[in-house]
Amino acid sequence: MALIHVDYLGVSTLGPAEKDCMVFWWAEQSRVLPIWVSPETAANLRKRPVWEDEFRPDAVLALSDLLNGGEDKVVSLAISTYFQGTFYGQIEFESGRSIELRPSDLAGLLFYVEVPISVEEATLVENSVYMPISELNRTFDFMVSDGVEMVSTGTAVVEETTFQAESEAPTASDDDDFAAFMRELGVSDEDLGGPH
Repeated sequence: MALIHVDYLGVSTLGPAEKDCMVFWWAEQSRVLPIWVSPETAANLRKRPVWEDEFRPDAVLALSDLLNGGEDKVVSLAISTYFQGTFYGQIEFESGRSIELRPSDLAGLLFYVEVPISVEEATLVENSVYMPISELNRTFDFMVSDGVEMVSTGTAVVEETTFQAESEAPTASDDDDFAAFMRELGVSDEDLGGPH
């Protein structure tokens, strides 16, 4: 399984239906992988950086304690597959064993386990959409620049991450992917100032 590093930017609420999604950024290709989550999961992820100071411990925090204290070190957190509308994640260990988790649990672990998150290449290519940084900032309410993520407004603040500059210009397929993504959110061409 070929894994590609992505950056977890946080949770954003999108569209007229106000659906919550986790946002993963594939900087090298200027693509976004949105993963829809329940309002409860979104709220927990938004609280995550200050969780242990203000809230009761939960399973992710307990799991992070076990992972950080164990002899079998974590080597990867990965979103491994997508099947019938559901993403699946896993933790890989030095010994070769793995544990399946929800991608939202992996995102929660990022605050406690010093291992980056990756996505299996075919899953990422099939489910991500091209999005220039300017569109990323506007659509998801982030403040990302070509060099460094500055702040994340309205979501959990993540550590500064260096991004590479955007890749080649978008193709017609990229534009179609983005248009389909926006229609799924309930946004019309008129909302974006497009053809009437």
